[in-house]
Amino acid sequence: MVQISKGYQLLEKSQRRQRHGAHKVGPSDPKETLSVTIRVRRRPDVPALPDPRSRARHNVISHEEFAAKYGSAQTDFDRVIAFAKDQGLKVVDSSIPRRTIILSGTVAQMDRAFGVELSSYQSAAETYRGREGAVHLPASLANVVEGVFGLDNRRMAKRAAARPLPKPSLSTKALTPPQVAAL
Repeated sequence: MVQISKGYQLLEKSQRRQRHGAHKVGPSDPKETLSVTIRVRRRPDVPALPDPRSRARHNVISHEEFAAKYGSAQTDFDRVIAFAKDQGLKVVDSSIPRRTIILSGTVAQMDRAFGVELSSYQSAAETYRGREGAVHLPASLANVVEGVFGLDNRRMAKRAAARPLPKPSLSTKALTPPQVAAL
């Protein structure tokens, strides 16, 4: 059973279910180390992003200007980093322009920090670490954090099977660019 700390609330759109056809094998190893990426909101006072199709070349801004205008607020970053350190998590990397903070810690630390219960699951295709339910955060961070990514390591995308190319017929021949243009 997941223990949600007092003063925590559900992070919007963070619900997870076990993969269809998978079954829970047991709890994840509490000493396993993993990294998660936290996505922080844009600065609250941010102007709307310009439409890239309508910008003239003279309106291009530098990376520094973009970060200052459209990145996260330093105060939001400081609050998330303070929370992470209070939970015993290590800050691996952070980027205000990308609005991301990468944290490292054990399964036990992540369970406690985000109010989740990480478990091992097995399906016909894979064994993965996952969770059921939502991520939880202190109420003071719930509107600052947009997402926590990496708690679950199930395969999220799968390569589309490449269709075999048709075999060339005897009547197929290569065309030159001028021949294509003439057609």
